[in-house]
Parts: sequence; C-alpha cells; structure tokens
Amino acid sequence: PETTTTTTTEVTTSLDWEDAQTTVDIAVDGSFYSCNIDFKMTTDQGVKYKDVTSSCSGSSKTEDMIDKLGVHRFTLTMQSGIGLSCQVGAALLPQSLTLSVDVMESTLKCEPLDSQCITIGGNNFPDNCVFPYNYQGRHYKACTDSSKDPSKLWCPTAVTASGEAEKDSWGFCSPSCGYCAGSPIAR
Repeated sequence: PETTTTTTTEVTTSLDWEDAQTTVDIAVDGSFYSCNIDFKMTTDQGVKYKDVTSSCSGSSKTEDMIDKLGVHRFTLTMQSGIGLSCQVGAALLPQSLTLSVDVMESTLKCEPLDSQCITIGGNNFPDNCVFPYNYQGRHYKACTDSSKDPSKLWCPTAVTASGEAEKDSWGFCSPSCGYCAGSPIAR
C-alpha cells in the first residue's frame, strides 16, 4: 500500500496594533462618572480590536451623559490617516467602577468614514488609495475598473518608486472615490 504524508504550515503575519481611547460619561442613580475606554486596534483585512479595558472615576459633568447603559459614538483617526466612525456599548458596574468588558467587546465597532476615498474590500482594506499610479501601460488619477473585478472599482494602496501599482497592494474603492479610465503612457 502507498502512504501519503501531508504537512501543513500555518502562516502567521504580524499585525500592527495601535492604541486607541475614548471617554464616555455615565449617570447612575444620581452619581456621575467619566469612564476611559482603552483598546488596541488594527486595520488589516478589516478593523480588529483587542485588550479592551476601562477605568471610571467620579465626574462633575452632568450633560450629554448615558443613563446607566447605552451606546457611545465617537470618531478616531488611525496613524495611516484613515478616519473611523465608531460605537461601543457602555454598562457601568458600580461595585468595581469599570464598564462591562463583555458589553464593550461584543459591541465595539468601527467603520471608515464615508467621505474618504479608501479601500473597503479586496487585498488591503481599509487603507488609503494611492494616486496617481501606472498599471498595465496606462496612467490613472483615480480608481479604475480595469482588470481585478470589472464590476467594482479598485485602486493601489502602494506604488513602486517608478509609480507602478504594486501587485499585491490593492483594494476595492469606497463609494466616495472617483473613476478614471486611464490614459496611455507615452514611451
């Protein structure tokens, strides 16, 4: 009998995690608290989070507060310049003066702001589109439908020193991006 051996190698990539923070104000039974929510996030193949923690202290603020529990909305700007619209559920645990980690972890969500021309799918997302660029003998100043998936516009997220779109650095464009059919590169 013939024996077949299969070896599987798991490829792990190192993610670049950024520190993020927001502050939520909560009122519980006539007492007022200001709570810092700290977490790490990355924007590699979507937005991911880890290490969500909180600390709360008494506050004299009495306006724009969540009453016991609710949703806190905020914006963040990543080091890459991508702006994110975020929300997180907040439920104060008065005995420990912290927010419920279960609630925060299950509700924390950030998405790119609609007004940016960034990638929202594909090989690299979310990421900034890089313009201008050259691709297959044409010069582009916006997203294109050339190649990749003709039903979606795409852009490079990195270019070579000569302006060529890097092969594995691309993503599908957000709706706010413009279209370019490209022009031939004169040689």
